[in-house]
Amino acid sequence: MKKVAEKKEPRKPAPGIPIENKILKELVLMNDTLNGMKNILDSMWRERKPE
Repeated sequence: MKKVAEKKEPRKPAPGIPIENKILKELVLMNDTLNGMKNILDSMWRERKPE
């Protein structure tokens, strides 16, 4: 029988690329995406609201 829970070594970041850099790039991308979604929702709300 196989061992059910075998411990795996944590993945190491690619050599030469600091992990903080990768995380920062991901956060910037997420921020841009959320800002884009916010702009779309704001414009939808403005079109819907009677003035």
